[in-house]
Amino acid sequence: MKRHLLLLTFLLIGTSAATAEDPVAVAYYFPNWHRRPGQTGDRFGEWPNIPRALPRFPGHQQPKRPLWRVEDEANPAVMAKKIDTAADHEIGAFLFCWYYHEQGPYLDRALNEGYLKAANRARVPFALMWANHDVGGSTGRKGAVSREVFERMARLIIDRYFASWDRHWKASRLHFPNVTMGWDPTPRLRPDQPHTGKGYPDSPVVTGNTPERFRAALEQARDRALLLPPERRVVTIYAWNEWTEGGYLEPEQRTGMEYLEAVRDIFGSAGVRAPPSSTLNPASP
Repeated sequence: MKRHLLLLTFLLIGTSAATAEDPVAVAYYFPNWHRRPGQTGDRFGEWPNIPRALPRFPGHQQPKRPLWRVEDEANPAVMAKKIDTAADHEIGAFLFCWYYHEQGPYLDRALNEGYLKAANRARVPFALMWANHDVGGSTGRKGAVSREVFERMARLIIDRYFASWDRHWKASRLHFPNVTMGWDPTPRLRPDQPHTGKGYPDSPVVTGNTPERFRAALEQARDRALLLPPERRVVTIYAWNEWTEGGYLEPEQRTGMEYLEAVRDIFGSAGVRAPPSSTLNPASP
């Protein structure tokens, strides 16, 4: 997911346990962990890229080992587990990467068949972020769309997803503090492809990220969000499940639930009502 090419965000936020004054933690959700229609077995979506990832330099922490192992997110029971875990750790919403090209929607089974059919989905509202970038490989999907396709896409959003809409943030400037858990797209390199740090997915890697540093960054972002008007007190987090780009909150063998526990501690009732931990300039939120 290349965020510098993501041009438009739709916020479709439902009921949240937080008060109107509390900052809300919103986690990006990457929806490519499900089977295509007719697929069987465990080699689907991005899952095969995880175990084949190689350490590319000394101290490089690859491969990652998700504690939940291979699961199909289009299964409402699987999504219900994610929702409960997120809600229990103060994730206020999932921000789904949402793909729509000239050919129509893409990678939408996690949302349509998993999340929207999960019995507990009200615990974690959702948002859509139109990922209007080219999709590589043999798909032939280009990020740019015609006006006709854009209008068709907008109508789909209104007809299908606004049924879940309860309220939305009305802001003249959609700028929210963001915390990135990590960045490492090297699992998307071929095993025989060298890592030079130039381009994508052959890009530089963020190292030294720990739950403790993540917690400190969340605290700073929370304090910055508290300086914003109540309707804009949002902190986005990269990411819930970008395992093959190095950003994830879901439990992993080495760190367990520590990243989620950091979110809970900072955005829980005690955390959001704590005095600011640092001095920020109110004039430049």
